[in-house]
Amino acid sequence: MPQVNGTGEDGCLASCARTSPLLGLCSPAKLALYSQVYSEIFQRERPVCLLYKKSADAGRCRSWALSCAFLCAFLCALLRPGIIKADTLTVAVASNFAETLQQLAAEFERNSSHQVRLVRGSSGRHFAQIINGAPFDLFLSADAERPRLLLEELQLPVERLHSYAMGKLVLWGTEFESAALTQRALESGKFNTLAMANPRLAPYGQAALESLQAMGIWNALENQAGRVVRGENVAQAFQFVATGNAELGFVALSQVLSSGERAYWLVPEQYYQPIVQQLIVLRENDASLALMRFLESDRAQEIIIHAGYGLSDID
Repeated sequence: MPQVNGTGEDGCLASCARTSPLLGLCSPAKLALYSQVYSEIFQRERPVCLLYKKSADAGRCRSWALSCAFLCAFLCALLRPGIIKADTLTVAVASNFAETLQQLAAEFERNSSHQVRLVRGSSGRHFAQIINGAPFDLFLSADAERPRLLLEELQLPVERLHSYAMGKLVLWGTEFESAALTQRALESGKFNTLAMANPRLAPYGQAALESLQAMGIWNALENQAGRVVRGENVAQAFQFVATGNAELGFVALSQVLSSGERAYWLVPEQYYQPIVQQLIVLRENDASLALMRFLESDRAQEIIIHAGYGLSDID
């Protein structure tokens, strides 16, 4: 015959933990909290929740233990949002950060009941879609300007903003074996086509334009038809180079690292304005706030740094 190992309220809780598998989700502290809810009932039934010393008490004790388990399981589920309510987040993400966010989302999903659906694109296009009512829960932009504009336009509290990364610009070409050769090809003009993201839509495109201007190259390139091809976003600029449609391209460091490429030139940061990448929580709920908190965690920041970004203390 099964026995309740323990007496009184603690014994009942021990029985609960063995009787209901849901209680594996509850900590001892939570079980102690739940015990307060039914302590008054328990006091009336205390004599039946003792050790099985008499077989006559066994049926009544088992009945009490089972009722206790169901109550504990219900309370545990009720107070643990992930068990009863799991949300699917729709997140608009700038193209340069999409691969990194995919890794972060997988880690987030493993440690919560929420799911994340990514929508990739240029920051400018996402901005326009949100202004026109697109149902995104979060927006991870490649800049700080668009989230701040949305904050004002949608009249959201400033706590909804968070700087999650600092972008790094590189010049990359598949035909060059070193950073020095890549840089030299650009400066000497010995290339046919240069790819970059559209500066009006993509912050990495704006950074590329500023870098070309700082190097004194832009005016000459601008007047030569066909020398510069623009993608809607930095992902398209990367594809132009990867497919051989452009010999050189300004892309994100994270992109070349994730593709395994090593022959790239890291553009000096003084050539362009800092690429402060901010997110904005558009719909505040348990899931969106949980994801924002996760992105601030040590584990998330470790993934972000490894992907080729810096961390920003600007909010």
